[in-house]
Amino acid sequence: MKFFKFKYEQCTAEEFVDFWKRFYDEGKYPDEEYKEHLNENGLLERDKIQRLWEWKNGTPLSEKKQPIIERTIEKLPEINRYRSLNEITEDDIRNLRQVAEYITNGFIWQIFVLHMAKPKYFPIFDQHVFRAFKYLTTGKLVERRNYSFDVDYMNYRRHFFELVELSKKRIREVDQALMAFGQYLPNYSLL
Repeated sequence: MKFFKFKYEQCTAEEFVDFWKRFYDEGKYPDEEYKEHLNENGLLERDKIQRLWEWKNGTPLSEKKQPIIERTIEKLPEINRYRSLNEITEDDIRNLRQVAEYITNGFIWQIFVLHMAKPKYFPIFDQHVFRAFKYLTTGKLVERRNYSFDVDYMNYRRHFFELVELSKKRIREVDQALMAFGQYLPNYSLL
């Protein structure tokens, strides 16, 4: 048997990411599949959209969610246009958000549309990474189901890229660490 314990101690950003990314659970949709379908350095392909949404969902999409696939494919030329941009303006963000709102009405999934369009600019967002962000920045466990783009997401985004820079880790590693830490937080008292 192997026994271990977590020890609550301050660490560097690099140590934080290295520690917590080990606890990230890929589930039944491995990261290699996500990377392949996202095609980060090229264009999104029509036949990869369903698998990307299934990766985000963690399961095959229900019949009720299938229209998201169709609407994403319909907007694929617009989504791919953002991939070729070097800079993203406020107008680009506003327009891309309208595309995301057309595709889905769920905030977390709208952010995933932004992520699909510009993965290195829009990190993935959900309740777990938000919980991690709030704990790291306030020292408090914050639960929220309704998020605002301008405050919650953009503050998270700023923090996220600060952590990428401080840790000198890849974007996906930081995402994995925040996800694992955020899943851990509500179940265990750290103090």
